[in-house]
Amino acid sequence: MIASLNPLEVLFDHGPDNCPLPEQIRTLYGGGFGFNGPTLYANFVQSIDGVVSLSSVRSPAPAISGHSAADRFVMALLRSCADAVLVGAGTMRDTAEPWTASSVFPALSSSFARLRNKLGKPADPQLILLTASGKINVNHPALRAGATVLTTAAGARRLGSSLPSGCRLHVLSGEHAIDMTKALDLVRSQGLQYVLSEAGPNITGQLVQAGLLDELFLTIAPVLAGGGKGDASGLLEGVRILPDRRESRELVSIRRSGSYLFLRYGSRTTEDGRGPSA
Repeated sequence: MIASLNPLEVLFDHGPDNCPLPEQIRTLYGGGFGFNGPTLYANFVQSIDGVVSLSSVRSPAPAISGHSAADRFVMALLRSCADAVLVGAGTMRDTAEPWTASSVFPALSSSFARLRNKLGKPADPQLILLTASGKINVNHPALRAGATVLTTAAGARRLGSSLPSGCRLHVLSGEHAIDMTKALDLVRSQGLQYVLSEAGPNITGQLVQAGLLDELFLTIAPVLAGGGKGDASGLLEGVRILPDRRESRELVSIRRSGSYLFLRYGSRTTEDGRGPSA
C-alpha cells in the first residue's frame, strides 16, 4: 500500500506541530501534526455532492472513498493519535475491522505503533460505543477485544449481561436518549483526552448541537454519490443550524493527493441570527 501512496501535497497549513511523528509518517503527511490540548475530533469522507452515507450500502465510507490509500493513511494517523475512538451502533454494524491504525493501514503498523509509544499511549485506542437502544451485535470482534459501552436505562435492560467480559457498561441518565455532554464527561473522566469520533451523521449532529465537536477532518473524494430519497445522508443529521444560527469553522489545513482533498477545520465561532455579522 505504501508503494501506491505519494506524500500528500500541502496547499495550506497553520496547524500545530507538536506530535512526535516518525520520519516516514511525517514525510507522507507532508509535514507536522498535532493538537492544541484535549480535543474531540471527527473524521469523514464525503463525495463531491456532500454525501457521507448511503443507507443502501453496508459500508458507505469505502464506497465513497474508493479505498483511497491516502484516505486510509490519514485515518490511521488520526487513530494513532487518539486515546479513544467513539462510534455508534450503526457504524459498528457497518464495520467488521477494529478501529485501530494497523487495521486500516497495515503497511505502516510499526511506525504507528512507535508513534503511540512516543505519545505514552497503549497499543490501541479505547473503543467507546454509544447505543441508546442496546441493539448491537455483542459478538462483534471489537467488543470481544474490550470496549466501553455507554447506553440508556432501556439499552441496559436489553443488553443485560450479554456483553463480553472485557467490556465495561455505563448507564447514563435518561430512558431512551443519550446525553452527549454526559457521555463525553464520562469518557474524559477516564483520562481519555483525545477522542476521535468515527460515528455517523446522527451522533455527529448531536455532538455539534451540544457544542462538543472541536475539530473536523474531511476528505473530499472525487466522486458523485447521488442517492434516492431518504438514502443519502450529509455530514449532520437530525439537527438544524442554519438559518437559526451561523456556526463557522476555521480552516486549519488543506492537503491534496491526486484529485482527493483533505481538509481540517478547527475552532468554531457561533453567531445568533440568520446570517454573518456585519
